[in-house]
Amino acid sequence: MRKILLLGPLFSVLSLFAASCSNGKPEQGTEAVAATETFTPESFQKLIKENDVVVVDFKADWCGPCKMLAPKLEKVAAELGGKVKLQKIDVDESPEVAKSLQIQGIPYVVKYVKGEAVKKIEGNVSEEEVRAFFAD
Repeated sequence: MRKILLLGPLFSVLSLFAASCSNGKPEQGTEAVAATETFTPESFQKLIKENDVVVVDFKADWCGPCKMLAPKLEKVAAELGGKVKLQKIDVDESPEVAKSLQIQGIPYVVKYVKGEAVKKIEGNVSEEEVRAFFAD
């Protein structure tokens, strides 16, 4: 019985710590990043044609290299202050798009300018390579 009582304060401390680390506000710099969405080939074409510059991050929740690349993409996109839209697409939720683009592996990142693919990244790369990728 005594062990259970001792765990109560520990959970309270952990709850307070978690609340102080996450004050309910989004992390700084996430405004330039669109949430992961499900796309059809038609809605994907609309996305890349309606935005002057869009970087599309094809990823999956289970993909380790995708998780390592994502913060670098988000950081650089946020630093550009909305000049480039970063859109995440989960290949498991949008398989038709991945198939139509013949994506064989992830992470796979493509930069579209006025609807045309101009650059791509395959796999996890350094922050410097991400910066070069975003550069005009």
